[in-house]
Amino acid sequence: MTEEERIHEVEKKLKGWRKLQERAWAAEEDAAAIAFSHGEGGPVQSSTISDKTFRGAEMLAAAQSDIAWVDTITDGMEWMKEERPELFNLIKGHYGMVYMRGYRRRHAKSFMESYRKVYCIGPTSYHDRRKEALRELATAAVERGLLSVTRSYKKGSAADRRP
Repeated sequence: MTEEERIHEVEKKLKGWRKLQERAWAAEEDAAAIAFSHGEGGPVQSSTISDKTFRGAEMLAAAQSDIAWVDTITDGMEWMKEERPELFNLIKGHYGMVYMRGYRRRHAKSFMESYRKVYCIGPTSYHDRRKEALRELATAAVERGLLSVTRSYKKGSAADRRP
């Protein structure tokens, strides 16, 4: 995966941040509800024994990718808040992470204008900062194994001709 592909993947996750969070939280809540629910003790109408803990674990395993992304982005944002608050504010505002509706293009555009006025920067600098913040989150995703750093070579490139 190239750097641009990693950045694009992180950006897709941020644009769908609220839905991603909701899926991860719902899976965790549903798994806990199944695993810790109390049955009525009536007869089971199947030939196999139902294992609630196993079913809860299956639900968590199915949602593991969403949960891992939520944890990674949350931890990355916490790091940015401490180390790079200007990037934290940019990502949080541009992608509408604090709003229930999440990312909206027109809100991102108006946020960009206000951010540029506060920091006295042009549109190119704004997009460079946004890419830098996305790169930081992509690095966190690579460290957690959510994204790969393997290179993809085009057929016929110099890498194919090496002995």
